[in-house]
Amino acid sequence: MSSRLAALTLVTIVLVGASCGYEDDNPRAAAIVAQAYLDGFADRDASSICRVSAPEVQAAWAAAGNGSCEAGLEPLGRYPRLRVGRVRKIDPAPPLNPRYAVAVPAQPGREIEVGRYGSTWRVVYGGPAQ
Repeated sequence: MSSRLAALTLVTIVLVGASCGYEDDNPRAAAIVAQAYLDGFADRDASSICRVSAPEVQAAWAAAGNGSCEAGLEPLGRYPRLRVGRVRKIDPAPPLNPRYAVAVPAQPGREIEVGRYGSTWRVVYGGPAQ
């Protein structure tokens, strides 16, 4: 059993050491998350929308839905199938939380704000739906 514990400890040390200096300013990942957000609305899939939303956004919808992010979004109306466009970095951004604005070309002026939480990208603001 002690050799298992030693192996687990070694693996943990290697994984933690490998993560030092990790940087993920990835506009492509931000666009993928923004597209998943738009697809969730078009598909009327509250779980998908909640899954890619920032923790504070999930909490706000949960407060409106008696503790459930999904319930806070119901009932979902009809939304068009939209595609994301240009991605631009937002500066300044909160420390250790880079942000990108992802354009929605079919709705001029709308940008979805995506931020990084750890190594996971989440939608911070969906922009005004038109």
